[in-house]
Amino acid sequence: MVAAGYQPYPVATTPSGRFVYVLNLQGNNFDPNSSNISAYRTHGQSGLLTQVLGSPFRRALMLLDPLL
Repeated sequence: MVAAGYQPYPVATTPSGRFVYVLNLQGNNFDPNSSNISAYRTHGQSGLLTQVLGSPFRRALMLLDPLL
């Protein structure tokens, strides 16, 4: 498993549980301009997480929550 980025918070999953997303708060004083999102895929019954190709993604590329 690949670790999430600096100051990971919060964790979200898709309704199917197939993907997990982590917002990484980076920079000084939780600078929202330097945050990104790590994405992982869960595997079957083992629950093993593997990083999605291209992850972490710039926050602007993903709309998990309009307040992020």
